[in-house]
Formats: sequence, C-alpha cells, structure tokens
Amino acid sequence: MTTLDQYNLLFLISALLLILCKLIQPKRFGDFLRLTGYGTYNQIHKRPTLYVIQKFDLLLFFQFILAVSTFLSLYKSELRTVSEIRLSDIYFNGSVLLIYFPLKRILELGAGSWLKIESQIGAYVFQKMNSLHFFGLWLFLINMLIVYSFGPTIWMFYIALILGLIILFLGFITTFFRFRFLIRRRWLLFILYICTFEIAPLVVLWKIFKNVW
Repeated sequence: MTTLDQYNLLFLISALLLILCKLIQPKRFGDFLRLTGYGTYNQIHKRPTLYVIQKFDLLLFFQFILAVSTFLSLYKSELRTVSEIRLSDIYFNGSVLLIYFPLKRILELGAGSWLKIESQIGAYVFQKMNSLHFFGLWLFLINMLIVYSFGPTIWMFYIALILGLIILFLGFITTFFRFRFLIRRRWLLFILYICTFEIAPLVVLWKIFKNVW
C-alpha cells in the first residue's frame, strides 16, 4: 500500500464516521455544523445523564481523534522532511489521545462531584467536547488540503492552527458566557480549575509528543 493509499484509507474512515453521524441524527448534524454560531446547540442536544455517551458524540470523538492523529503525523513528517506516512505514528498518537481525553473527563467530573457542582461541570465538559469535535472536523478538511493540494508545508500548519485556535476560542467564549454567573461566584476555583485541568494536562501531553518526536 502506497503512502497516498494510506491517506485515502484514513480519510475514508473519517468520512464514514461523519456519514454515520448524519444518518443517525440528521437534524443534530446540521446543528453541529453551525456550532460556532449557535450556543443553543449544547442546551438542545445535551446528554440525558452525566455519564452517558451518545452514539453521535462517540462517532464525532473518534473522528476527532483520527483527524488530530493524522495532523500530528503530517506535522512530524514536515519536521523530519519525510514524505512517507507511518501508521505506527497514527496508532501512537491515537492511543495517547484515547487515554488522555477520557481520563481527563473522568477527573473533571470527579472534581465537579467533590465540589458539589457536578451538573455544571458535566455541562461544561460536554460543551467543551463539542468545540473539540468541531475542531476535528476542521482538521479533517485541512488534512485533505495538505495531502491533495498544498503538501505538508509549515505555513499550512500555521494557518490550520491559527484558524483552529479561533474555533476553540469561540467555543471558550460561548462556554464562559453560559457559566459566567457560576464563575463570578467561584472565580478562585475557576482559576484553579484552568491551571489543573486545562494548562497542566496540555503541558504533559506536549512533553509526551515532544519526547517521542
């Protein structure tokens, strides 16, 4: 199997995951595509319970993992000026992310339960994951542009990351606005939460990938 065939297979899997989302809940999928413009999505399509993961969200999560893993592999190939894709890199990236995000979610819900704000933390985590899923859709499109059109050039990665950060920032603003009253009452806990569950895990994740690369 050639390198292009391997990319084609990865993109096909991502496309199938998105098609399944469309088939399972077509209206919700349409609302999801407008996620950055409508904060109401997270209220309309919220989970029935905190610890239940719906099929729609699970498919989007796997697509997100695959898109991020592929993007990281493309970035690694640019750093090393290697054109061939290594599926072992995709597997490694995906495995780390599959451990990282569920573990982080469990810890966040556990902290919410300890602080007696479990429902608010659950809603916050759900809204944050929706932003990440939308980010995964963006990376899926960028990955195809890199492979089929522009090639793995460093400026493409910068453009992808800048626009991706804008998407995540819009999601953060929407989330902050929704929970502004809770944050205002417990702003010290909010700062502690950001440092413990957002910044520190990202630093650890970055060090893991950096050491491997």
